[in-house]
Amino acid sequence: MSIIDSFLFKGYDAYASQHPNTPGILFDFLSIAKPSTVLEIGTYHGGLTLIIHDHLLELQLNETPIYTYDLRIGEHRIELDKRIAEGFPIHFSNQNLFTPDYKSVEKVDEVSSIIKREGTTVIFCDGGKKVQEVRLLVPFMKEGDYILAHDYTKTEKYFEDNIKDIFWPSFEITGEQIQDVVEQYNLTQVLEEELQSVVWGCWRKGN
Repeated sequence: MSIIDSFLFKGYDAYASQHPNTPGILFDFLSIAKPSTVLEIGTYHGGLTLIIHDHLLELQLNETPIYTYDLRIGEHRIELDKRIAEGFPIHFSNQNLFTPDYKSVEKVDEVSSIIKREGTTVIFCDGGKKVQEVRLLVPFMKEGDYILAHDYTKTEKYFEDNIKDIFWPSFEITGEQIQDVVEQYNLTQVLEEELQSVVWGCWRKGN
């Protein structure tokens, strides 16, 4: 299996920095979660945003808004910008929700108003500080909400034995690094093996 760390989703001019099997597995996940709100950290070219949006449309979740944040603006955003201009509920912000040192959430009211919307919120952490993103956003989650983190591996050893130089080049977050948060906030891992196969981790908040 060769290492492919990005691809053009459906031929759109928007690279998804994802494993090519990600769309199918995320569709299965979204079919279960049926989100009322999506919060995405890390937009860049908008490839993952488009994957999520296409899946929401297919699942007839047309009114589910996507709030996506990134300090970087990728040059391959034609399709994403087109959908925003057409009035689809995709809201891009070129700002950081966190303080520069990632020790706290800077825009508390904004984060709270998004995550605490009625219904199920799904959070995708795919920015540059995934451990901190998870740690800082989990406390805002409601019962039944989901949080996902990209470039994920269960443990560093699992990455070395099963992922590195096989199908993905690097990891940025391990299950061990957030285990205390998982236990403190009663998070349960979802579709563990399926999502690990495309270097994502996902947890659902219990009561």
